Amino acid sequence: MSIEKSSRILSILSRSLTHVIRGDLSVITNDLTYLAGLVPAGEVERAKTRCANIGQFLGKLAVLQDGFTPNSHTLAEFSKSCLGFEVSDSERCPDSMVWCDPQKIQNAFGIIANLIDSHGIGSGSKAVMDVGADVCTVVHSGARIDEPLGSYRTLSDFAGSARGERSVVDAALGDLIFEMHGWSAVANVKEFGIEISVVLPCNSGH
Repeated sequence: MSIEKSSRILSILSRSLTHVIRGDLSVITNDLTYLAGLVPAGEVERAKTRCANIGQFLGKLAVLQDGFTPNSHTLAEFSKSCLGFEVSDSERCPDSMVWCDPQKIQNAFGIIANLIDSHGIGSGSKAVMDVGADVCTVVHSGARIDEPLGSYRTLSDFAGSARGERSVVDAALGDLIFEMHGWSAVANVKEFGIEISVVLPCNSGH
């Protein structure tokens, strides 16, 4: 199955799933609002909060509903618009091109940054890029707090082990976005810190 076809199916599934669940959620929320006027104050607040949480998670699926519109970008354009910094190696490899959907890739790298700094310690993540002949590797790194040591083949694996189930939703979306592009993301937790590496193909523009 082609990447474009898989993306289209995911978009349809996400849109339909969101529509159905939001409809049911609206009915539940209306009933809770009505019940709130019949019971002591605060009795239904927990349920209303859970409904709001569901709505928030559904909103994250929107990234799958925008279609898949990749374009070719120079390495400098890619690093600046998708990573937020300019890569010095782009001067060494001026003809290197990256094929991606910028909006989706920005979202995916944002997910990586949040996964690394989920403790909110303020240090954030730092990213560097290593440019080879036909592949680029973007490495995000950050401090380790209490994450289990080990290697994880996907963002989802890392989130499930080190961040808890609620973080798996974002991580799985990141995995799907990278899979759409034919890229791969792996995580390594070592004594000195956390590294999440994304390997992506790049080639000459000529």
